[in-house]
Amino acid sequence: MAIEINMSGSGADPLVLPYNAITRYSQSFQDAEGFTLDTVSIQALRGGTPGTLTCSLYAADGSGFPTGEALGSDTYNADTLNTWATYTSVEMSMGEVVLAAGTAYCFEFKVSAGDGDNYVYIKATLGNPYTGGVGGRYDSTEPPEWESNGTKDLVAVLRSPSAVPSKATTPSPEDEDTDVDFTDLTLSWTDGGGADTFDVYLGPSGDMTKVSTAQAGDSYESDAEELAGLFSEWPTITEIHWRIDSTNDDGTTTGDEWTFKTAPKINTATLGSAGAFVLCTTTRGLYLSSDLGSNWTQSLPDSDDTIEWRIGACSSDGSYMIVVRDTDDAIYRSANGGTAWSAITPASAEAFVLVALAISDTGQYVVVVGANSTDASNTAFLSDNYGATWTAINPTVTSGGYDWTECQVSNDGKLIALTRTGAAYLSFDGGTSWALASIPASESTWDCLAVSGDGKVGIVGNMASANEFYQNSGWYERPIFGETTLTETARSILDDASTSAVATTIGLGTGDSPAFTGLSLSGLTASRLIATDASKNLTSLASPLIVGEGGTGAATLTDGGIVLGSGTGAVTVLAQATDGQLPIGSTGLDPVLATITGTAGEIVVTNAAGSITLSLGSAIGDIAALTPTDSNFIVGDGSAWVAESGDTARTSLGLGTADSPVLRGLTIKNANEQTLVFVDESEFYVTYGGIDTGLPMGLLLTLTYNLD
Repeated sequence: MAIEINMSGSGADPLVLPYNAITRYSQSFQDAEGFTLDTVSIQALRGGTPGTLTCSLYAADGSGFPTGEALGSDTYNADTLNTWATYTSVEMSMGEVVLAAGTAYCFEFKVSAGDGDNYVYIKATLGNPYTGGVGGRYDSTEPPEWESNGTKDLVAVLRSPSAVPSKATTPSPEDEDTDVDFTDLTLSWTDGGGADTFDVYLGPSGDMTKVSTAQAGDSYESDAEELAGLFSEWPTITEIHWRIDSTNDDGTTTGDEWTFKTAPKINTATLGSAGAFVLCTTTRGLYLSSDLGSNWTQSLPDSDDTIEWRIGACSSDGSYMIVVRDTDDAIYRSANGGTAWSAITPASAEAFVLVALAISDTGQYVVVVGANSTDASNTAFLSDNYGATWTAINPTVTSGGYDWTECQVSNDGKLIALTRTGAAYLSFDGGTSWALASIPASESTWDCLAVSGDGKVGIVGNMASANEFYQNSGWYERPIFGETTLTETARSILDDASTSAVATTIGLGTGDSPAFTGLSLSGLTASRLIATDASKNLTSLASPLIVGEGGTGAATLTDGGIVLGSGTGAVTVLAQATDGQLPIGSTGLDPVLATITGTAGEIVVTNAAGSITLSLGSAIGDIAALTPTDSNFIVGDGSAWVAESGDTARTSLGLGTADSPVLRGLTIKNANEQTLVFVDESEFYVTYGGIDTGLPMGLLLTLTYNLD
C-alpha cells in the first residue's frame, strides 16, 4: 500500500534547505483507513556539500506542523545526490510505524551543513494541490517557529512494508504434461496471493516472449498460429515453456517456468487392410493402434521421443512395418508389431533417400523408391522376405530422370507400379521386366497411385491437372498371346457353358467319385472336434472330449496337478503338490498327497521345492560319527555318545586296577564245576560238583582273604 503526494502534480518548484542548520521543511498527511509507514520516497538534488539529509516522522498539531517526539527517523548522505538538474530518488526508512486512521502526521527534512553554497533541493509542486495536508517551513525567524510554506507541497510517496505478490500456482496444462492439444490452447493458473495483474510469457526455453501484459484474468488463450510464430517451426517438435509474473503496487514476482509437450503432429496414417491396425508417423515417434484408434501405443524405433518420422507402411495386421526417420532418412523395420526395430539399407552403402514405399497385405513384399546420389539409376528396390534383404528392380528410363513419386505392389509381389513426373511404369513379373503404361494425358505429373491387392485395378492421380484421375482395369491380366495345340479335354472345357459343366468334364461333378492320393482340404471350419463314425460319416465329438474317445472328460485341469485315471469317467486331478509332497497309495482308493514324517531324535525329514532330504537325528548322528575301534565301549557322557577303551570303561565301572570293588552275593565258577561263593564281607565257601567242600586242598584257585 502507498500514499502518493503530488506524484502527478505540475508546476514544480523545489523546496530549498540552505543557509543554516535550523532550516527545515515539513509535509503533513493522513489516511482514512490507517496505515503502516515503512518508507518515505522523495526526489532531491544538491548544490555543494550539504552534509547529512535527515527525514523524521512526527504527529501533526492542529496547524499541520510537527509536534512531540519523532516517531521514526532516517538519514541520507546528501553529498552523493545528483547536482542540477537531474533529481536523485531517495528512500528513507521509518521503521514500520503504525499510523492511526484519520489522524494527521507529518514528516520533516533538514540538512546538517546547509548555507548559501551548500543546499538540498527537494522536489515540490506549486498551488498546494495535495488536499490531505499542508507544507511547513521552520527557519531563522525570531523567534524560530513553524509557518506555512505558502503554495508549495512536497512530492513524495509513503509506502507500507513491501507486500509483493506470491508466485502464481496450479498451472494448466500441468508442469511437464504431455500430449496437450495445442490447436485451441488455454493456459490458466491460480493467483498465489496479492496479485493485481499478470504478465504472460510463452516460447522456447531461454527465449520466451511476453505475449500478454498486465492482464487482470488468470487465463490466456493461444493457438497453433501464435505458437508456430514463437517457435519458428511447428510447435510439436519441442517443449513449450511458459511463465506467469504476478504484479501489484509493491512490485512484481517472477513466476516459475513451466513446460509441457503438445500432442504430436501426424505426418502419415496407414490403415492395415484387415481394418483394425493403424500406423501413424508423427513428430514424436510412431503411434500404433490395434483397435482402429480407440487405444494407442507409442513406439520409438530409435528410443528417442523427440524424433520425427515422415512416412511408414504396414502389413494388414501390423506385424510388419517399414518407417522412415525425417532427420536423416534412416529406414527402420519391425517384424513383430513394433516391439523391436532394426535399421535397414536397401541400397547398401549407397546414399539413398527414400521417397515412397509400399507393402503387401502379408508384409512379404516391400517396394521402395527414392533418390540415389551415389548411383542415380539405382533407385527402386524390392524385398520378397519381409524387408530382410533387397534386390534392385530399376526400370530403364529413356527420357527424364529417376524422380519417382509413388510405388505400389500387389499381394503376390508380381505386379509392381512406379510413377514419376511424366511417366508410369508397370512390371508383371516382380520387377524383372518393365513396360511404360499408356495413360491418355497431355501433361502429367503422377503423384498419387493405388493398386488393388489382387493387382487387377489401379488408379493414378495427375497433379498437373486438377482433379484428374485415371483408372485401369485388367493390369494383372495383361494378355500374352502365343500359338499352342489344344487337347480334347481343353477343347471341351472351352465349350462348357457353366462351372458345373466344367466340373463334370474334369471328373469333379456331383455325380462323380474322384479318387485322390494325399488329398488336403483347407478352409474348413468347425465349432468342435470332428471324427468319422462307423459309416465313415463326419460327426462332432463331445466337448470336453470323453475318455472313450481319447480325451480326459474334463473341461479344465488343475495347473500342476497329478492326473489320476477314473475308468471311463473323467480323470481325477490331485491338487498341486506342495514342497515335499508325494502321492501315497491307499488300497482301493485314489492316492493322496502327503509328506514323509520322521522320528524324533532319529530321522529328520526336510521338504523343499523339488526335493526331500532325510538325515539322522542328533543322537544317532553322534554314534554314527564314532570310530569303530576294536574292544571300545559306547557310553553316554551326559550330553552325547562317546567311545571308551576297555581300561577306561572298567575304570568308569569301578573295576579298574586301582579300584577295590565291594561285591555281595558274588559267585565265581570255573570249567571244573568248582565254585567260589561270596556270601558277604566275612563269609565265603567253595563247592565242587554242587557239594560244599569247605576249603579243599589243591584248588586251582588260590584265594587270599584279608578282613583288614
